[in-house]
Amino acid sequence: MLGEIASLSGSFVALLIVMFVLTVYLTKRYVRWASGRGITGVDHHKPEKPEVAEWGGVVVFACFVFFSLVLYYFFGIHEVGFILMITSLFGVYGLVDDISEMHHHHKLLVSVLFGLIAALTIGSGLLEVVWIVFFTLAAGNIVNIFAGLNGLEMGVSTIAVFFLALYSLVFLGAVAPLYISMGFFVILFAFLIFNSYPADVFPGDVGTLVVGGFIASFAVRFDLYLQATVLLLPHILDCILKGSSKGYFSPEVKKSGDLNGDELKPRKDFRHLIGEVLKRIPDEKKAVHFFWAVEIVLGIVLVVVSL
Repeated sequence: MLGEIASLSGSFVALLIVMFVLTVYLTKRYVRWASGRGITGVDHHKPEKPEVAEWGGVVVFACFVFFSLVLYYFFGIHEVGFILMITSLFGVYGLVDDISEMHHHHKLLVSVLFGLIAALTIGSGLLEVVWIVFFTLAAGNIVNIFAGLNGLEMGVSTIAVFFLALYSLVFLGAVAPLYISMGFFVILFAFLIFNSYPADVFPGDVGTLVVGGFIASFAVRFDLYLQATVLLLPHILDCILKGSSKGYFSPEVKKSGDLNGDELKPRKDFRHLIGEVLKRIPDEKKAVHFFWAVEIVLGIVLVVVSL
């Protein structure tokens, strides 16, 4: 298997370079296009409250579709078909949510439907179908929940996908998972250049849900549930804190957001992981770097323990 990887490495590296350049180019163009048409959001965590291009995740979505088609037709990596299908479903769902702000009940139903599609495509027994539906629902949406600071969700996701690629190389030794994850990592890394502090573009729900859909479908397709769960531990802890907080699901909290608009201080009416970190690291950039460091440690632990 490693010999097969080596024999394709030259052309695949060229593809990775193309994807990096393409993502950078399209993100630059998108930032100018969105800013000129008022598709922006206010970065409340900056004193000057700058307008930042929104929904930039459409670039990540489009680049991954292009990459997947090249991988499928020119490299013969047919496993990417399933991942592209589920990721695209989440991408369309995210774009619709960005445009129309879907009701949370509709989001739940849509995510369950996506899980059923994944399960009926991959699963066999009833228990496996139920598990795939639950995992796709949870992993597909959890990246979208753990967000709010420049470069937080996309940075942590970039690191998580990198370690999925590293795990694929070291322990699976197969072309498909390595190539698929490496391609998505390069796309995310290129986008992160513009999303990291100070952000020129926000990913929007379309971006975070594309990432969530990718991680969910990648784990389902290659049976990497435990590995994905370890890399999503910060997201899981954040969900636990939010879910256990009184009044978190009230309309007031949902409308005002997780963080105070004018200051980087956590709200007092509920707990969440970002708020807990900001109590100790009130600087946005340093707080985001802290989460990046935590994700790197989780990735290293995952690889070392698996040796």
